[in-house]
Amino acid sequence: MPKCILKELTGWDCPSCGAQRAIHALLHGHIAEAFSYNFFFAIAVPLLLLTAYATIMIKRPKPSAATIKLYSFVTSRYTLLSYVALFFLWWIIRNLL
Repeated sequence: MPKCILKELTGWDCPSCGAQRAIHALLHGHIAEAFSYNFFFAIAVPLLLLTAYATIMIKRPKPSAATIKLYSFVTSRYTLLSYVALFFLWWIIRNLL
């Protein structure tokens, strides 16, 4: 597996450290194991899947009100800013623990 450059240089885990193992665990249905490898990544996957779903469904003719609402939520500035803030918060917390 490729080594994380940040971890090699500083000894700190980057926010993505463990993501490859988390993907592998999620694909095999081992949700608890995925959380142990990278908690933030395991949380981010459902949001990314919802975003992909909403983007596909919004392009259909006459999208439903629920689809429009979901698309507005996942693409809103507040959702993006919250995701970025949690990303950096996760980076700090995982290196302090």
